[in-house]
Order: sequence, then structure tokens, then C-alpha cells
Amino acid sequence: MPPKSRAEIQREYRHRRNADPHRRELYLQHEQMKYRKDVSNGKRKLVSAMSEREVRRQRREWKNRQRRSRVDRQRHLQYTPPPEEHGSHNSRQKEQGRKCMRRERKAAYRRIAELETELAAAKRNADKYKKRYLRSQKKTVSHHPLPTDTPRTKTRKLLANFHRNKEAVRKTLVFHYALVDTIRKRYQDTKLERQKRTFACLLSGRIVQRYRLQSFSYQQLGFSVKRWSKLSSETTSRIFEIKRRRFSSQCRLKDDVLAFYVRDDVSRNTAGKKETVTKHKCKMQKRLLCDTLLNTHLTFLSEHPQYSVSYSMFCRMRPFWVVPARESDRQTCLCKTHENIQLIIDKLVELRVLSNVTVDHLCDATVCDAQSKNCMYGKCGVCVNRELQYFCDHNPTDDCLVCASALPKLHEFDRHVSVSYYTWKNKVDIIDGKKCSYVMKELETTELGDLVDHLHALVCKARRHVFNIRHRYMQYRKLRSKLDDTSCLIHIDFSENYLCRYHSEIQSAHFGASDKQTTLHTGVLYIGQKDSKGCTIGQLYIVYWSKGCTISDSRLHEPAAIWAFMEPVFKQLRSAFPGVVNVHMFSDGPTTQYRQRKNFFLFCTKFFEYGFQCGTWNFFEASHGKGAADGVGGVLKRTADRLVKQGADLPSAFAVFEHLVEVTNVELYFVNENVVSDAVNALNQVGDLPIIPGTMNFHQIYVNCKSPGTLLYLLMTQLTVNEQCLLQGISCTSQRLQTTNIA
Repeated sequence: MPPKSRAEIQREYRHRRNADPHRRELYLQHEQMKYRKDVSNGKRKLVSAMSEREVRRQRREWKNRQRRSRVDRQRHLQYTPPPEEHGSHNSRQKEQGRKCMRRERKAAYRRIAELETELAAAKRNADKYKKRYLRSQKKTVSHHPLPTDTPRTKTRKLLANFHRNKEAVRKTLVFHYALVDTIRKRYQDTKLERQKRTFACLLSGRIVQRYRLQSFSYQQLGFSVKRWSKLSSETTSRIFEIKRRRFSSQCRLKDDVLAFYVRDDVSRNTAGKKETVTKHKCKMQKRLLCDTLLNTHLTFLSEHPQYSVSYSMFCRMRPFWVVPARESDRQTCLCKTHENIQLIIDKLVELRVLSNVTVDHLCDATVCDAQSKNCMYGKCGVCVNRELQYFCDHNPTDDCLVCASALPKLHEFDRHVSVSYYTWKNKVDIIDGKKCSYVMKELETTELGDLVDHLHALVCKARRHVFNIRHRYMQYRKLRSKLDDTSCLIHIDFSENYLCRYHSEIQSAHFGASDKQTTLHTGVLYIGQKDSKGCTIGQLYIVYWSKGCTISDSRLHEPAAIWAFMEPVFKQLRSAFPGVVNVHMFSDGPTTQYRQRKNFFLFCTKFFEYGFQCGTWNFFEASHGKGAADGVGGVLKRTADRLVKQGADLPSAFAVFEHLVEVTNVELYFVNENVVSDAVNALNQVGDLPIIPGTMNFHQIYVNCKSPGTLLYLLMTQLTVNEQCLLQGISCTSQRLQTTNIA
């Protein structure tokens, strides 16, 4: 008996597998899990996630695949021999003959397919050369005139055949007058000067001048003699060259304006699931401007002096998802320092004591250089005691230093007038024998002079706060743009807990405490990659980035829970990118979550269990840690609400995970509550950790695998010390940083 072919062996295996229901079910489940994994990893795309071109290509492929399958079935039915009767026997020669026939038939089919492909290619070449031949028959080619008859020769030939072909002469004259009337009508209806100039450029040239038809032309077409005399072929080419250069500069300007608008210090990303903007079927997460458009325009001009874009053009180039904050956009994550100063400024503006300015402008105006750390930290000998100036009591002159100063000026006022203003304050009450801390907006009354002095003191403290905000965002952008293939940046944050719900609920379930909460720990990963030439890519929009979120039914947000949520992320990072050894973490700085000694202990011990060599944990300034991670949480919660409205039930965190993993391209991980509890218990068994003084002033912490358990940290007063090591892959030493042993 001849050996079986590989195709026959596979066919028999599939037949045995499909005959067993249990094996068939396992196979289908495995294929379904593989399909979902491919969709989540981006290897496959759903039709809803494809562009129109990709949808057309995919449907064309499905159609061709179905056609080939149908043809194969017909061939099988046509050439499959009838089943033999029971007891019949085929000889070996007959079986070999059938195999030879099938082999020859397959070879013939392959040959036919090859010949059909060659025939199609030959037809395409024939059509191509035919088209080239037809084009070569024309007398002129764009930009390269071929030898042809001159206008005077064409006229002579046309008049020579006047008696034999009067119809051609008539058509030529009719076409001439119709074209002249059309051009004259279009030119008269045009209102824009640049369009009129375009008409004149196209219809003036050397050919008209050579045959001395200038006066006849502008009389027929309606152009002015002045406009006609100023135009030439050189002028036309120069105008089009200027337009080309202007178009390229406008493209660069548009890209720079877009990158400026989406910066985190210019507009903040919203985290709400309903805070979206849709235009031309493109849905984007809304971003709210942090300042007015006028101040934003001035900031752009100061940072990009090479552009002279007007305010109206700057507003027109604003992306549709970056919108000014409206009254309906209630702010729930504002900075207490900024708000208290702004409330005092608003009160002074209301009393007509101070001009309307912002906190940032007020801080910048009271120092020599807003980019200098010494000036903003009050260490500059020139501007350390600079305060707001009063308006002069005489006529303004150029010699007066107060009038010439660029500082915001205070109008004359009575210092003993009693005024009332609002301020945010921390309060402590005793409820049921327990201390309860809360924050409320309280009305205070004081004298106007004391209020102005209080504003001076707050501005001196706020300058350091403003400088820290700008410095952290600047370092964040620099690091993200200079990542190599051995480093990555992870921006993490907790999203507001999602309230689980059913599609249809009974009354007691809706109003009671039956709804569970789901914890969402979101993050965005940036990894530097190399292009085909081996050069490191450093631009922001072409660096590889991925969105991720950990879903859990545990409501703990303490350090042990954070590292339980980050464990699947680190494992996935090591498996997908084994070359990454340096990790830069960015987060906000709440003392109950990220900025505390328990998190520092886990960072300098557990961090190295995943195979990383060194890492930094960078903290944004208080109340200013918004970023791309907040948008990930908004997308997930909005998608979950859409699934509930479409009939899905999401009663638990695992149900939320199961439904979201099928419909979103965000990489999701589920962490059980028991895993978080075990991590908390393991951390509690470590014992008391040493207290690190000045935790709230931490700017950055650094760990290295060569000294596990040792923590190196930077205080806020040392902002510029570790800038180079942050950008060049962490090369700092203990002599330059504060050091402590926490393990």
C-alpha cells in the first residue's frame, strides 16, 4: 500500500476531531480565543475599526475566497469517481493510474492559472503601450511642446481648405468666440483680486506677444491695459512659486499649531465618558483650554517667533476637539493654590483696584526671567522683593520707572475699606465622636490693604508652584521625544470608579446599594523604536505607544494594590519588548497612593523582579497631573455605558472586563480581589518602614538593580540637577542626589 500524502493525513485528522463532540468544542473555543487575542493585539481588525479602503479590500478578498471555494466544490463533484459497490476491489495499476491522472490534472490546472496570469499581464501591457501610442499622437505634451504647426500655419491651412471644408472653419470660429465670451464672463463675475490675477496670468504669455495680439486680446477678453502690461511669463512663474512656498509654510504652521493646542499645559484632557466631540463621523475626547484663546495666541507667538499668524487664523486652526471651557463644564479637579489666588484677583478686579490678569501672568510679571529657577524660587537678588506697582499720581512719562514697568499696576485705593472675598479652606468637625476633615468655600472679611498684602505673599509662594508645573511638563515632553529602544515611559493614573449596572433593574436594585464599583487603573506606554536605517526615532507622534487599563473588583488604591494592578502590565512589557531595561514612571503625587514610603519600598525591591535594571518615578506638581491616561478611562466607561444601553448586563468587574475586551483596542488586564488582598497582607508582614523626611517635596526617585533597597531622590529645590540623567537613560550618582536605605 503506497504511503499517504500529507493532505490525506490532515484530512483524516480533521475527520476524527470533528467526529468527537468534545474535541470539536475545544477546538472551536481555542479558535475563538485566538481570534479575540488577534483582535486585541491589532493583528486583526473588526469591520467597524477599518477605514473605507480597508473595508473594500477585505470584502473583495472575501468574495474571491468564496468564489475559489465554490469552484473547488464543483471540481470535486465533477471529478470524484462514484462510490464503489460493496465487495469490489481495485487493482494497484488502477490506483496508480488514478493518482497519475489527478497529478496531471493538478499540473494542468496550475499551468492554466499561470497562463491566465500571464495573459492578464500581457493585456495590461498591451493597453499600456496602446495608451502611450495614442498620447504620442497628440501634438503637445504638458511642459514639453513637441514640434507642431505655428498658429499662423494653422490659420493658413484652414483658409486654404475653406472651399472644400467650410464646416471646419465654422466650428473653429464658433469655438473661438464661445471661449472668448466664457473667459470674459468669468473674469467680470470674479470679485477677488487674486482670482483676476490668476486669469490674467494664464492668458498672457510670449505667444500672444510674438504675434502682436496684446491689444486685440485685452479688448476681446476685457482685461485692463495696466494689468496686461505688468504680466509676463516670468511673473507667472514667480507667482506660482510664491504660492508653492506659502503652501508648504502653511502646512508646517498647521502642524505646529496642532501640536501646541494638544499640549498638556495648554489644554487639559477630560476624563468623563460623555465629554466627547464628533465631527465628520470622527469622535474625539474633549480637551478644555487652560486659558483664553487670546492669551493662548500670545503664548504661541512668544514660543514660535518665526510665525506671524494672526489671532483669527490661530482660532480657525484650532482642532475641533480642543474647546474653550464653558460654564456647563464644571471643574472638579482644580488646584487649590491657583483658585485661592484667582479668587482674590477677581475680587480686586471687581473693585477696580487691579487689572484683569491670570495667576501665571502675575507670577511671570514679578520676576526678571520666568524661565529662571532662581527668580521663580525667590533667590534672585534683583527681583526677590519685587511687588505689584501702583499707578503714578502724575501724568505718565517715559522717565518714570513705574510707568515704564511691565508689571500689572494697582489703582489708588483706600487700605482701610472692608471687603469680603471667598477662599477654599480645610475644616475639621467632630461627627459621632470622630474627626472628619473636609474642604469648603468660605467667605472672609478683611481690610483692602491687608488683602493686597495677602495677595503679594501668595504670589511669592505661587511662583515656585508655577515653575514646578512648567518644568515637569517640559521634562515629560523631552523624555518622551528622546526615548530609545531600551527605555520606556509609563504614565499611570486611577480613573474614577465605574458603577456596575444592569440593562433593566427592579426598583430596589436601582435605588439601593446593590451596584458594585469597578476599579480602573489606566496608563499609557511610550517606547522608542528604530527605523529601517537603524536611526532612533525621536518624534512624539511616531514613537510607539500603547493604551492599557487594569480592571479589578478591589476598591483599594494603596501601594500594594497599585503594584498588583501593574504586575500584568510589567509582564506583558517584558514579553513583548525584552530589550527594555529602563522604565520611567510618571504619575500625580497623592500621599495615599503613589508618594509614600510603602510605594517607595516596593519600587526599590519588587521592581527588579520583572528583569528591569533601573527606573525613575517622577511626580507631577500637586493638582496638575492630567494627561493621556485620563482619556483612556473616559473611553472605557463610555463604551461600557453603550454596551449597557444595547442590552448587556455588567453586574461585576469581571463582566465589565469580558465585555470590554471584545469591543475595544485598549489592552485590558483583570486582577482579582484575592490577589490584591494577598499583596496587602504580604506588605504588612514586612514590618515598619523607615520614615523619609520631606516626602511631599520629592520631585523624582531613582532605583538601580546594583543597589536594591536603596532609594535616590530629588527634592523640589533641585529641579535642574537630574535633568541630564533623566534624558540620557539614568546615569546619576549618589553624590548628586539624596540617598536613603529603605529596605
